[in-house]
Amino acid sequence: MILLLEPKKSLVNAGRNDATTILVPNFCTTNSNVLLPPYHDIPKSICSTLDWHGYSISFYQDNDAVVTVVLTGIHENNWISVGVSRDGMMVGSSAVVGWMNNDGKSGTVKQYFLSGRMTSEEGIPDRGDLKFTNVTPTIVLKDKIIYMGFQLQFPQRLNRQPFLFACGFGKPAENNILPKHKYRSSLAVDFTRGAIYLGFVDSTSVKLTHGILAITGWGIIIPFGVPIARHFRQYEPLWYYLHSSVQFVGFFVGLAAVAVGRTLYDLIHADFNYHRVLGFTILALSVLQICQFIVRPSSSSKTQDYWNKIHHWVGRLEMEQEG
Repeated sequence: MILLLEPKKSLVNAGRNDATTILVPNFCTTNSNVLLPPYHDIPKSICSTLDWHGYSISFYQDNDAVVTVVLTGIHENNWISVGVSRDGMMVGSSAVVGWMNNDGKSGTVKQYFLSGRMTSEEGIPDRGDLKFTNVTPTIVLKDKIIYMGFQLQFPQRLNRQPFLFACGFGKPAENNILPKHKYRSSLAVDFTRGAIYLGFVDSTSVKLTHGILAITGWGIIIPFGVPIARHFRQYEPLWYYLHSSVQFVGFFVGLAAVAVGRTLYDLIHADFNYHRVLGFTILALSVLQICQFIVRPSSSSKTQDYWNKIHHWVGRLEMEQEG
């Protein structure tokens, strides 16, 4: 069942990979003096290329929870943006947006609050939850390559954080309302491992499925089988078959919860070690109970009493773990 529910590594990005004759420098592997410090000399340990016109994005976090972001790519009279999301989704996020002004020399960097899916009225300028440092955000155009850098101050150091990338053709109107984006991507940045995962997936439905299966199998069905074994022994052997059937159903529902949990772990690259250890411990105890059922001695066997005690205490330990 776990193998059947193996997650398929498909990204949820939408964009293009057009060929271009412009030589785009890879900011992840080359240094550029176009941007002034602290942007041009940040460590490139957390950096990734995106799928559009050689765009690359780099993140660096210092010990004071200050995150420096640099985005580069081909300029096509467009605006570019990097958003910070709570759950990997666009709605409700805040974004840093930059574009070159009409003179082609100066640029503008603003914060936007994304109240909707980037329609003409749902990107609100000069609003958002992001806090800039005292280092001025910058955007520079050189040799048809656009560079945008900014620093954000967070309340505490980030471990894993969803970010968004988007760009669109055209420039904001006089009211700073953005034209609708043309290309977008989502990514999860793991600062603890120094890795970027493109295509951050909304895992809400998977989390819900995992929780419902775990609660149903290990929190409802298996505990329901306990009073059957305790209070209906006078109905021999009906109580035993009924008890075993209920426990088997609960076991397979719980196993499905583990399989979905493993899928969820691979999707969001979770790091909830205690939760994983607890889940696998309950699964191991459940498997032990199933093995005890298979090797259950006959009622006339001398080992029946030992089997009953082991079965009783393993079941009690499993119930305590589930609680």
